[in-house]
Amino acid sequence: MKTFKNLLKGKKAIVILVLLFALILTGCIIWSNSKTDKVDYRNYVTGLRNWIVEVDTKEVDYLSGVSWDKDEIKKVTVDAKAVDLSKEGNYDLTYTIDVIKKDVKDIKVAKKVKVVSKEEAKEEAEKGEEVATQDGIQNKKSEDD
Repeated sequence: MKTFKNLLKGKKAIVILVLLFALILTGCIIWSNSKTDKVDYRNYVTGLRNWIVEVDTKEVDYLSGVSWDKDEIKKVTVDAKAVDLSKEGNYDLTYTIDVIKKDVKDIKVAKKVKVVSKEEAKEEAEKGEEVATQDGIQNKKSEDD
């Protein structure tokens, strides 16, 4: 009788260990799959780009030509505080992609703004480059370009 009780105790321990192992293995598989399902939400946004801007242009809409999938992206904003349109030079521009999923952090995309002289702006436009001027965007690119 004692050996039968000892045998049952041993089987219970084995069953518990097998179940524990199965739970751990299942958790590892789920965790592994979640790490490989990374989504690059930048692919849901089009039109983010570097800019050429004619000096002394009063205002540039850096979101002009930017669009996004509204099922995945809540909004796209732009931070152009560092850009001085009254002075020639290279400046940083940051687009922020606000993803609808709450567990995904905002995505920052860095771009450049090159503020150029009126003459250089004209030359760039003649070469077919997109250039923002006081009169609007010259050679405006479509989303397909």
